[in-house]
Amino acid sequence: MSAKQPLYAICLLTALTSWPAHLQATPSDRENLLYSDACESEIEESRQMNCLFEKQGIEGILSAAEKAEEGGHPEIAFRLYVFASRKGSPAGSYNVGVFYETGEVVDKNLATAMDYYGKSAAAEFVPAYFNMGNLFCQADFEANKNDCIYWLLRSFQAGDLDGGYNLAIFLIENDTDWAWAEVLLNMAAEQGHEPSAFLLEELK
Repeated sequence: MSAKQPLYAICLLTALTSWPAHLQATPSDRENLLYSDACESEIEESRQMNCLFEKQGIEGILSAAEKAEEGGHPEIAFRLYVFASRKGSPAGSYNVGVFYETGEVVDKNLATAMDYYGKSAAAEFVPAYFNMGNLFCQADFEANKNDCIYWLLRSFQAGDLDGGYNLAIFLIENDTDWAWAEVLLNMAAEQGHEPSAFLLEELK
C-alpha cells in the first residue's frame, strides 16, 4: 500500500470474532490468502499470525498482507499490517497509517495516521517522510507548517523527487520562498522528474 502511541498499548492479537463484522474474513479467506502451507487454517487468526511470524518472520507477515491486498481483501491486509507494526516493522506501521489516512476498512483518522507514520519515520522508513510532510501541509495541521517543510525536505534529501516537488508547490502557494522553490524544482527536473520540469516551464 502507496502512516502512534495511543494504539500501541492495545492488544490487537485477538480472535477473529472480536473484530467488527466488516473486518472479519471467512476461514477460506484466511486459508487461501494468509497462511497457505505455513500454518493450520483451522486455528484462530491471532494464532495463525503468530505461527506465520515464527516460521517466516516479519517478511512473511508483510508478504501475506500484500497478497491479501492484491486479492481484494484489504481488511485482512490491515490486520496483518497492524500485527507487523506491533512487531516493530516500519513498513507495517507505514501501511497502517495509509489505511487510516485513506479511510479504507477503518474510519478515516488523520491524527492516528500521523501517529503511525511517525513511528515508521522514526525507524527511517523513507516513504513515511513524504506522507508525514503532506499531512502536515494540510489545513488540519495548520500550526505545523515547519514540520511540513522539514519532512518533505527529508523525503527529497532521501531521494524521493516527489518530496521536493510537493515542497516547492507548498512554498509557492504560501508565497514563502519562490527562489528556494525554483531551486528544488530545478534539482528534481535535472533528475528526470517530469512534473517539476513542467511546472518550471509554467512559471516562466
